[in-house]
This record gives sequence, structure tokens and C-alpha cells, in this order.
Amino acid sequence: MKFVSRMLTLGVLAAGLALVGASPANASAGVQSFPPPPPRICDFFITSVTADDVLNDGGTDAVFLKMGTQSTVNTVDFVAGQTQTSSAFLNPFGFFVAPAKLPVSLHVKAGSLSAQIGTTINVSCIPATGAQLAFSNGDARYRVTYDVTVEILEI
Repeated sequence: MKFVSRMLTLGVLAAGLALVGASPANASAGVQSFPPPPPRICDFFITSVTADDVLNDGGTDAVFLKMGTQSTVNTVDFVAGQTQTSSAFLNPFGFFVAPAKLPVSLHVKAGSLSAQIGTTINVSCIPATGAQLAFSNGDARYRVTYDVTVEILEI
């Protein structure tokens, strides 16, 4: 009876080891796999835009912003040293899902054309309050102040 009990115990133990050895967690030479992190929804809100220097020296710049594939409909006039709140731009916002980033660019209208000031900046999905993006082309300089809120989706 003792022999049968011991054989049964060894059989169960061997079966258990075989199951552990065959598990996906151990399939890659001891590297454990974990489920992916839950998705994060990122909300981007512009709070203000400041013109430290305008493209049209001594005059005004007609400025608009682009976020992602959208552009704000409203164009706002700036003189050097002026700050406009987001309401002047009709409260622009964007949302995206991490790890993607939201491209933001600033443009100045020049007649029927427009000039992008600086390069497009990709905003990451990191919570922020009062963060700033700086746009400059060697002449004009603008700062965009923004907030990002992050919501983690539980699935």
C-alpha cells in the first residue's frame, strides 16, 4: 500500500511539473509573460497661446493650430507679448489612445497661404497641468500651454 501511495504521489508530482513546464510563461527559456497593460485614453486641452515674438515684426500674426488630423476653425490675431486663452481658439482639444502620440503644430496665415512655425510636436500620454510646447522658426516664437488627463480603461 505504501508503494502504491508513493507511486501515485510521484505520478501527480510529475504531471504537475509537466504542466508547469508546458505553460506559456515558461515557453521562452524562463521568461514570464504578463498581460498587456490596460488601454489609456488621453485627453489634450489647450489652455492658452502666447506670442513671445510674431512673424510679422511690428504687426500682427493670424495664428491657427492643428492637432492630429484636425485644425481649429478659428484663427486668432496676435501681437508680440500677447496671450490668448483657449476660448479665443474655440476651446480646442484632442484625444488619443496611448502609446500613440498627438501631433500639434502652430501656423501663421500669410494671405491665402500659411507658414508652419517650428516643427510638429508629438504630445505623449502623460498627465500634465500647465505644460508648454514651444514653437519657433528663428523669428517668430510661440508657447502653447496645455493639460493632459489620462483615463485607464479597466477591461
